[in-house]
Amino acid sequence: MVYAAATGFRSVLKIKGPGKAETVLKAERPWSPTGVALQGDAIYVLEYPNADGDKHEDWVPRVRRLSRDGKVKTLVTFPKGDR
Repeated sequence: MVYAAATGFRSVLKIKGPGKAETVLKAERPWSPTGVALQGDAIYVLEYPNADGDKHEDWVPRVRRLSRDGKVKTLVTFPKGDR
């Protein structure tokens, strides 16, 4: 099983095998997942607003946790300039 950030779809996908994928997290605009890490039963997701844009100075990251029960919690949002 693989978890992947689908940046253009603003989603995290759970891939179970060929042709077997499901969305486990959907980010609201303007956020997009760009990275995924697993620890225990939790999935940690790095997100940026407008991650496909050219204006990189507006890429202010946040980290969210998706727990096994489906609850999502924002752990940190970095203020602009603290990158």
